[in-house]
Amino acid sequence: MPQFMVICRMKDPLDPELQKKRLEIRPAHIVGASKLQAEGHLLLGGMVQDKAGNPAGSGCICDFESEEALWEWLNNDPWMVGGVWDTIEVIPFKVAEHYLKH
Repeated sequence: MPQFMVICRMKDPLDPELQKKRLEIRPAHIVGASKLQAEGHLLLGGMVQDKAGNPAGSGCICDFESEEALWEWLNNDPWMVGGVWDTIEVIPFKVAEHYLKH
């Protein structure tokens, strides 16, 4: 399956209302991400930070059948639907084999 690096950015990480919304929606986002991890789609994920350490978005390495399938997930993620993420960059990626062996 194709792999991708995904970077999702918030419009203004210093906006207190946006940070409040991010925290409110976070449990639903985590449930979805955990499901994708269990299915083998989400290989690694985490928070993108600004230089001061404030939450500024999300990043992940994932494995989907196609870029279209990836966008299906991204467009329905609670943070996208809720307006937390502003821009998303999808980069074709290949995890080096030795990182996949545990």
